[in-house]
Amino acid sequence: MQGVQKLPQRRAVRAQRGADSELISELLARIDELQREVQSARQAGAETGRSMRALLEAGEEARVLTNPAGDVLAAGEATGVLLGADSRTLPGENLWSLLGLAAPWSPTAGRRGVSGLAMLAGPGSGRPVLVEMANEPDPGSTGIYCWTLTDFSRPLLPGESRPVTDPAQARTWLRAYAALIEVNQVLVSASADELERALERVPNRESESVLLDVQLARLVYRRRIWRGIHARLTGLTVDRKQGLLRNGGLDTRISSREAQLLAFLLDHPGVTFSAEALVTRAWHSNYLVAEQLRTYVVRCRTRLCEVDAHCEIVNVRGRGYRLDFEAA
Repeated sequence: MQGVQKLPQRRAVRAQRGADSELISELLARIDELQREVQSARQAGAETGRSMRALLEAGEEARVLTNPAGDVLAAGEATGVLLGADSRTLPGENLWSLLGLAAPWSPTAGRRGVSGLAMLAGPGSGRPVLVEMANEPDPGSTGIYCWTLTDFSRPLLPGESRPVTDPAQARTWLRAYAALIEVNQVLVSASADELERALERVPNRESESVLLDVQLARLVYRRRIWRGIHARLTGLTVDRKQGLLRNGGLDTRISSREAQLLAFLLDHPGVTFSAEALVTRAWHSNYLVAEQLRTYVVRCRTRLCEVDAHCEIVNVRGRGYRLDFEAA
């Protein structure tokens, strides 16, 4: 009688065991399915990583991937070199902050080729960098954006990287860049002073004409480099902010007009300018006359003598004025 009573219980236990076995089989199958999904995701992630790395390292350009907010997702080795940092430490940093931009661009509102000039912050600060969007995002996209960074502080002309110890060679480079700037100014209708100020205020424009402005700013920057080299070799500098003419350990006060005239002539050593050209190009004025220029030339000659500068402003009969340096 007891065996008859236990039979339903045994059947219930077997049924429960069967249900448990089916549940375990379903769980094992689900685990296998999840493992396959994880493996697939890993493979997809690896392929994406390889694609991103290939994109970053393609060519010699410095490239960086960001999210729409400008946060760095990955950066190539060339980007690290340009920014003066290990590229592996850049993810998580904000690209616009690294470039010293006052305000970030919005890639979602941009298009392929959007570009602008940034001035590096931190290590190597003050160097101009052209920033260009390398991909073409969909409006409102939250995807990945690729940016190309071009260091515009590098030498432009053949032979420019060679060490220079002769001030006459530095003056040759100053004249070369002055000529290039003059040609490019015709294209953008911008004065040299305006471009100098542009380098300080960090232009950030999204327009077709920005490349012309950036190229001209690049020339102005390279001239600034050669101006510094020439100043180091000769000791002669014009400090327009302080209103001082310096030559080695000597200095003398100069007026704003004198500073403009001397700075212009120092950027164009050995080049003759008519009185009209000097008034227009050194002072950006159309109301000063030649007689006033002669007064300032005399004053500048006096200032150069006061600091014992090895140069003088000479009057080229019938042609105008130029700044000549003594032969070494």
